[in-house]
Amino acid sequence: MTLKVGNQEKSRGAKFSVRRDLGLQLFALYLLLVVPVLAGALVFDSFARERLEQDVKAADLALARAIALETDAALNNALRTVAQLAQHP
Repeated sequence: MTLKVGNQEKSRGAKFSVRRDLGLQLFALYLLLVVPVLAGALVFDSFARERLEQDVKAADLALARAIALETDAALNNALRTVAQLAQHP
């Protein structure tokens, strides 16, 4: 179906033009601004997660070493005490 308005004919089809539709232009601009920001946020999140996991693993390893050294010192002290008690009848 076509309508005549003056010398122009307008069709009622579902023909969309990005150049004519302000809503589509704004949506395209929104996507051009938001998509890179989201992509950057995802990349940053990936790097931050990896760094945080490395830091936590390093802290866990340091804690395990500290516990092992303290346990070793306590056991060595106990062994020395037992050895000294064994020497004094």
